[in-house]
Amino acid sequence: MGTSKPGRAGWVARATGAGAIGAAFVAIALGALAETGRAAAPAQAVSDAGSGPDAEAMEQPATCGRPGSPPCPLQAWMRANVAGALASRDDAGLARALDRAAKLVPDPAWASWVESAETGASATRKGDVARARASCKACHEAWREAYRAKYRTRPVGP
Repeated sequence: MGTSKPGRAGWVARATGAGAIGAAFVAIALGALAETGRAAAPAQAVSDAGSGPDAEAMEQPATCGRPGSPPCPLQAWMRANVAGALASRDDAGLARALDRAAKLVPDPAWASWVESAETGASATRKGDVARARASCKACHEAWREAYRAKYRTRPVGP
C-alpha cells in the first residue's frame, strides 16, 4: 500500500502488508474496540491522519464530484468563482478568484499551484485570458489527481 492513504486502514495496510479490504476491516475492528474502551491506546496509535476538520473530512469516503453527486468543495468554488468569471468575461472577478485560488493550496510543498494561480491572475489583469487559461490547465495537470486522492472533501474556507 502507498503511504498517502490516510486513516487507520492506511496505517494497518502499511504496517501489516494487508490489502485494502483487509486493512479496512482491521481498521473498523480497531475503531469498534476503541469505542468500547478495550483498545483505546492502540486505536489512537494507528491513526495517522492528523486531527481537526480537514483530517475528518479527508477520512470520509468521497461521494462528491461524481456523476449524480454534488460537487466537492473546491470544485464548487472553482465553478462559482473561476468558471463563472470566465463565462461572464469578468476579468477583474477572474483575477480576484485566481488570487484567492493561490491561497487555497492545501500543501506548502505544492509551490507550482501558487505560481500557476498568481501567473493566471497577473495575465488576466493584463488582458491575456488565454495565458490565464493556460496557467489553470498547467495547475490542473500538475495537481488534480493528487488533490482528488488526498484532499477531495477538504472544505474551502471563507
